[in-house]
Amino acid sequence: MKESKVKQIFRQLLIAVVFFSLICPGNLWAKKEKVGATIVVTKVDGQEVKGELLKVKNDSLLLLVPESLAKVTIGIDEIDTIFIKSKSKKGNGGLLGLVAGGAVGFLLVNSALQGVNDGSEGIFPVVAGVGCAAVGFIIGSGLSRAASKSKTYRIKGKFPIQIKSILKKLNKKARFWGRIK
Repeated sequence: MKESKVKQIFRQLLIAVVFFSLICPGNLWAKKEKVGATIVVTKVDGQEVKGELLKVKNDSLLLLVPESLAKVTIGIDEIDTIFIKSKSKKGNGGLLGLVAGGAVGFLLVNSALQGVNDGSEGIFPVVAGVGCAAVGFIIGSGLSRAASKSKTYRIKGKFPIQIKSILKKLNKKARFWGRIK
């Protein structure tokens, strides 16, 4: 009797492992390569260069321009402003709000209807869950959008110590990390 129970549990565990292996793509388990921030550099002469920040050096920035796949080095003395585009996390906040709102709506209405036997206890919690999920999605999307703000740094006219501080902040957003002296 015990051996058949162990085989049954092993079989269920094996089915679960196979199921999740087929459902979850392999790239979810793989380590992802770090991608640098997307920045727009406005030069002193007015020219704009948009690309991925690859590396920050003491005297220059190395960008990968997506249109031409060219690596461009821009000297710090040529830069007027640097605009860092923040990655939107609207989807994450919306999903979290959707789940939280749905769960709260369902649980609140379900607990309020405890002991009521008029046939409405089945549909009202579901409707409340869907309604609160929609509200939660809107609130979560809005909050995460407000939290992810882009940043602009002005380089021209700054003292060397201020430029060094900005470069250290930029270095954290680069694909390849380097030491700023």
